[in-house]
Amino acid sequence: MVTTNDDATLTEISVEKRCACPFSIAQEYAQQYLERTETGGPAPLVVYPFALPFFSLRRSVAMSFSLASDVTEPGRAHDQVLLRWTSGFGLLPDFRGTIRFRPEHGGTLVMIDGTYKPPLGRPGAMFDRLIGKWIATSTISDLLRRIAASLELQQREWLAKQPASAGP
Repeated sequence: MVTTNDDATLTEISVEKRCACPFSIAQEYAQQYLERTETGGPAPLVVYPFALPFFSLRRSVAMSFSLASDVTEPGRAHDQVLLRWTSGFGLLPDFRGTIRFRPEHGGTLVMIDGTYKPPLGRPGAMFDRLIGKWIATSTISDLLRRIAASLELQQREWLAKQPASAGP
């Protein structure tokens, strides 16, 4: 039985991607990207709940984020990004999640974990099991892809500005 009044109806999503950006600066670059996105900059967060070859529904969402201490990795003090968005459209769920960063082989592993409650009660839960979770995972994966691409671009731009080192 699916109920709509408890956390049992929440759907969990978890995606990760390695990017060629040093861990030491990855979170700062991600914050810059999210600030641009939050204010409707050049890469607004767009949800594609229905993307078929002959039809696509796009919906911009109101996104916000904040920082909190990442307590999931003991031993190193650093932050995680708390991410939220609201669709403002009854057929699309609101999302709550975290973005975490981990050093990995000279780069950074970026992970997004979160939850949403499928709309429309029991019919929405059935839709979520059939295709909704796939749509939501695709949306989060696209966001992660764009964040990772932004981290790598910002790192390349920073490296390009550095003076060439003089050889011996």
